[in-house]
Amino acid sequence: MVRFYAWLGDCLSLYVRQVAWLNTAPKSSGKVSDRHDEPTRLERLQKAGERPLLPPNPAPYLTEWLFDVGPSGSNGMGETPIDYRDLVAWQDITGVELMPWEATTIRRLSRDFVAERHRAKEPACPAPYLDRDSVAAQRDDVAAKLKAAFGRASRQSPRPSGT
Repeated sequence: MVRFYAWLGDCLSLYVRQVAWLNTAPKSSGKVSDRHDEPTRLERLQKAGERPLLPPNPAPYLTEWLFDVGPSGSNGMGETPIDYRDLVAWQDITGVELMPWEATTIRRLSRDFVAERHRAKEPACPAPYLDRDSVAAQRDDVAAKLKAAFGRASRQSPRPSGT
């Protein structure tokens, strides 16, 4: 059973980190980093008419609860993960009784969300979740371009004479 909860936590973590990455606006060079008028990655995708890529979510009720509770708080210095007091208050208000493993999983997901939001502020930050087919296609495309470039370079360079 422990393996199942570990697997579930890892899957949910990937989902939450992808959501955090999508909902973060990367820093623009030369601008104040905390500007609120920069579009998030999700807004940019939607403007381009593209759909965001999300990994499977094996327990959507847990991520719904996470986003209902927080998914993060603030300590006056910045974004922080939710704590157990937040979960207790949420349970009191909603009448939901979390099982201990659900509470620890939601706390873990909140920590992962906040960490990814911090990491995702960097413009070159890669998405936590990438479609394997598109990654393979990109890798094949890069390999073909490299082959073509090296092929041209070897045909253009003068060959040393055999004297």
